[in-house]
Amino acid sequence: MKKLKKKIISKIKPKNGKAGNKQGKSKRYRLWRVLAGFWALFSMVLFIVEFLFFDKSDAVPNTASIIYVTILSIYAGTKEFHRWSRKEFTSQYWGEIFVVCWTIFMIGMIVYSLTLTKPLPEGLIGTYVAILTIFALTRRSKALYHRKIGK
Repeated sequence: MKKLKKKIISKIKPKNGKAGNKQGKSKRYRLWRVLAGFWALFSMVLFIVEFLFFDKSDAVPNTASIIYVTILSIYAGTKEFHRWSRKEFTSQYWGEIFVVCWTIFMIGMIVYSLTLTKPLPEGLIGTYVAILTIFALTRRSKALYHRKIGK
């Protein structure tokens, strides 16, 4: 019974005295995750509106996508910094979801662009490349970290 009690307590309070449970980590990144999700959707909507209803007025979608890529960079960078500075880090959310959503969105926009013979918004291509770059860098960082700790 004592071993079970010690095991439960060690899960709640790590030996280093710092809170390290998954719920605390989730709260730590919730703001950046919510902001990244909001700006991703908002950017997509603005790209669609600009593409369908306006010609050569990339200013608003570009501004939104710059804000989105900046927030995504902060979110991903913070998570990677935490991964390398603390061994108890585990990521619950996968960047693959963002990449798949943006890839589907890009393919849809390309297909629609070809049917209308209308060029894609320039900012859309840059945003997609930035997202792929952030994803590739975080995947590589994760792989290097796992090699370092022997996973």
